[in-house]
Amino acid sequence: MIDYHGLEQRLSEALGLGRRPVAVTFRDTPPAGGARFSGSEPSGCSFWRLTAAGQGFLHCAERPLQLRDRQPYALGNRVYTDLGEDELYVAVPGKDLARITDQLQTIVAANAALSEYHRGRRLALTRE
Repeated sequence: MIDYHGLEQRLSEALGLGRRPVAVTFRDTPPAGGARFSGSEPSGCSFWRLTAAGQGFLHCAERPLQLRDRQPYALGNRVYTDLGEDELYVAVPGKDLARITDQLQTIVAANAALSEYHRGRRLALTRE
C-alpha cells in the first residue's frame, strides 16, 4: 500500500510547498467516511482551494457540482483558487508518484550542490 501521507510530506519539504497537494481519484464506489459536498462554489477549480486547505469531499458524477454562476470555464482560475502568479499546477498519476518523489530528492540535492559550487566559482572568478 502506498504511503500517500509520507509522499505528501516528502514532496512538500523538497519543493517548499506553501499549500497541500490535492489528490483526485475516480472510483466505482465512494470511499468509506467520505463527506459529500452540499454547498456551492463560483467555479470548479474552487474545489482545489478547499481541498488544499484540508476540506476533503466526495462528489458523485450523477450530481453536478453546484456552481453559483454556472460558468462553463474557470476564467478567473487564479482568483478562485488563490493561486499566485509564481505558482502552477502539476498533474502526476498516482501510480508514478512514489517514483517521481524519489527522483525529486536526487534532483533537489543535485541542484543544491550545483548552486553552492557555482556561487563559489562566481566569487573566485569575479574581479573588480
